[in-house]
Amino acid sequence: MPTQLPRPIAARYERGLRRQSEARSIRSGYPILEPSGHFMRSMQDFRRIPLGRLRNLANTLPVQRCIRRVCSTILAMAWSINPPKEDAKKDSAIELAKAIKMAIRRPNREMSHSTYGCLTESMVSDVYTQSFAAIERQEGSKDTQPFWLWTTNSAGIHVNPEWNPTIEGVVPKFFDLLGGDRKPIFSKNLFLVYGFSNSYELTSPSVVELAYNMIEAWLGISKFQFTTTTNAIREYMLILEEVHSQEELDLFREYWRTEVEGEGRIPILNGKVNVTKLGARNDEELYLKYNEYLLRMIALAFGMNARDMNITEHDNRATAGVAADSSFQDASLPMAFKWQEYLNNEVVGYYYPGFEFEFADTEPRNQDTEANTAKTLFDGKIISKNEARQRVGEEKLEVGGDIFSDGSKVGEEPAPPAPPPAPGEQPPAPGEQTPKKGELGDKKNGKLDPKALEKGGEKKKAEEEKQQIAASSSALHRQLSLF
Repeated sequence: MPTQLPRPIAARYERGLRRQSEARSIRSGYPILEPSGHFMRSMQDFRRIPLGRLRNLANTLPVQRCIRRVCSTILAMAWSINPPKEDAKKDSAIELAKAIKMAIRRPNREMSHSTYGCLTESMVSDVYTQSFAAIERQEGSKDTQPFWLWTTNSAGIHVNPEWNPTIEGVVPKFFDLLGGDRKPIFSKNLFLVYGFSNSYELTSPSVVELAYNMIEAWLGISKFQFTTTTNAIREYMLILEEVHSQEELDLFREYWRTEVEGEGRIPILNGKVNVTKLGARNDEELYLKYNEYLLRMIALAFGMNARDMNITEHDNRATAGVAADSSFQDASLPMAFKWQEYLNNEVVGYYYPGFEFEFADTEPRNQDTEANTAKTLFDGKIISKNEARQRVGEEKLEVGGDIFSDGSKVGEEPAPPAPPPAPGEQPPAPGEQTPKKGELGDKKNGKLDPKALEKGGEKKKAEEEKQQIAASSSALHRQLSLF
């Protein structure tokens, strides 16, 4: 039993343990095996690589480039809050969806991490670095702020091994060990976003942990290249064969440092001197190919291509687009779906069941292509006007948005298509009514009857003359009424 619990809570905790076996025998949804008794390790127990070292490696240039590429892609994806379908047209549900969207855009009022972008970047960075991210949540008010979200330093988060769903609300699920105090945290106030899961570890190796050797090797190569190209070590070594004492060697060193290196004079020596060059003499000795290989392997760990590491010598206009789409599908999109899943399960759906956070479009297209795709789908009566606006990142229209291109509304039967014109018949112009049956004559042997066509034309002409006479007579009556 965890320590530092008040007596009433400890008593309820013991009663919960006694009811645990009974609850499992009559309730479903609980595992038969205890997962805490297997190969799980606590959050801060990174026995392979210390957490501090992982965070240092996450601040290197290749890792930051991959993380920021994923973050920028997710933040560029349009998203919306959808109310339940049965309440989609209710004003209260629409207003609540707007409030939830504003709460996600501005999750808290802290100085830092107070926007949706900062919250997303912190989540992505922590998941890639340590395989999980800890986010604190708190219920708010529907009118002002439906909920509050904060990113937390997950280095001190420790899972309570004695926690169980049957005693939820009595025993804390987490402990915060930062600052020396063991602060209890219940699951209603904190949730974890896991990167990759398996059946034998609570926190599986992160991407940075998997690429640890490549990142370390890249740091070593980069240091060697830097020190070599900036003359941090000498490019040569002099070997004097005719120096017979230490005093002569010291005098030569003093001469070389003051006259040659200090004042830049041309050295004049008497005797045989051998020169040995140190460091890299050409690009091959700077290990540029090996450096490129390491960058490719680091990008592979993140699910990206070499092009994301600025290795573009093998690219052309055709392969560049394919590489960008591959990085989107293999790296950015899985992280976006994970973020969408946790926001729905732990935030939006947790406080307001039925409402849903959803990314509007998950296809790797630019703005022009996206706009053309939305227009094509709208003109084809596949999506409504609001759905087309949502795909291009625009707000929904409150009035006149839930309609298709033919004027029919969402949920109604679409207008039937106009019948095709008969052989030899001209289709009606836009806005012109289709002639009724019999006006142009009936078909005989696949052809139109000329007499019926003439009769129909005379009838139509007579009706037009009658309308003109009626209009002129009404105008005459109006003029006579003035006198």
